[in-house]
Amino acid sequence: LPPLEAMAADTPVVASNASAIPEVCEDGAEYFDPTDVGEMAAKISLLLSSEKRRNELVALGRERIKKFSWDDAAESTLKILLKAVNSKQK
Repeated sequence: LPPLEAMAADTPVVASNASAIPEVCEDGAEYFDPTDVGEMAAKISLLLSSEKRRNELVALGRERIKKFSWDDAAESTLKILLKAVNSKQK
């Protein structure tokens, strides 16, 4: 959620390329290897020095967050819980 929250606040995102973060952020973030501190610093430096890239990521982030909503998350969670309850009743 933090990368999506940053996108919702029009903040460019620098994120780890590990776990599900790239799947969530897609092209709305600059990625770095979480085991490479130098790469992380370089990505942060890139955004600090490039207004163009910051603006690109803000625009991409605005589009990306349109794919997510709390209503959809609640509905998906409810479906999973109902399926679990129904399977235990059988």
